[in-house]
Amino acid sequence: MKTQEPDPEAIQLAALAGEERINFARTLLTPKTRRDTLRTVLGLLARTPHDEARAPLAELFAHYARKGGAHDYGGYVRADIVRALRPIARPADAPLLLRACATWEFPPPAFVEEGALLRAAGLVALADLDETLARLEAARLLVDAYTDANSGEPALTAARTLAYFGDQIALYQYATDMQRAQGEGARADVAGECLRGLTQLPVALLPLLLDRYGTDAAPAARLGLYDLLLRHTDGPQAVDFLMGEVRRAPLELAHYLLLALVAAGNDTLLAETVQALGLVSDPARRAQAREALDLVVTRSDVQALLKAWKVKA
Repeated sequence: MKTQEPDPEAIQLAALAGEERINFARTLLTPKTRRDTLRTVLGLLARTPHDEARAPLAELFAHYARKGGAHDYGGYVRADIVRALRPIARPADAPLLLRACATWEFPPPAFVEEGALLRAAGLVALADLDETLARLEAARLLVDAYTDANSGEPALTAARTLAYFGDQIALYQYATDMQRAQGEGARADVAGECLRGLTQLPVALLPLLLDRYGTDAAPAARLGLYDLLLRHTDGPQAVDFLMGEVRRAPLELAHYLLLALVAAGNDTLLAETVQALGLVSDPARRAQAREALDLVVTRSDVQALLKAWKVKA
């Protein structure tokens, strides 16, 4: 396989620093720049934004969006453009970001949709620019029929965006949609993100979520339920359920929950956790619990539990 020659412009860019590097980077915002070098430039400008890059970035986006994205299969360059535009975007850039959010492309030879990451990047940038537009687009992208099977995008970003704005309705609808939960559109990772975002949900509605996700749910959704119950704005919820999970959940789930319980820093919750662990006899579960307990080993009840386990070993 032929090795690609080093790009002189990339070498020159790497040799510069500070303002000189940024100024030179802006001169490379052109379709003539080699693709790998251009993506390096876009990453640099995303980290070190300059208002002067706005117009060239918009022109670049238009160039790579033409002919149905034939010059940018997968939308990777356009996603980088959007990320570079994000910190300097103005209201006039909303149409470009909306276009990114509404880009579906099916390039040959597989003709499989490949614009998910571009839609996600567009939504993140839009959320910084216009809350109303972002919430509406997020509600739509949450149920995007072409959510990527591997990354979960743009639905995952949509769920996080809705949670950021405290929009409980769309998140609750996704989490409680039985047809979606049981059909081909089911995504446990997206359901988990929706659950994490429902921290303002009325407590009276939590039993429905416990019934749905508290026992046989896929791990990604069940972890989201743990986070919801621990981070609810009214304080920890369904503590008896959580203590039961400490004792009986699959080890990988119990490990996550124990670390989350410790990280919550709630003394009452920690005391109940130690009591629940006192009922654990399985050596593997005890060994796993010690990793979390080491983080709060100065507590007297933790020291007593570890001493008791050592005596019984």
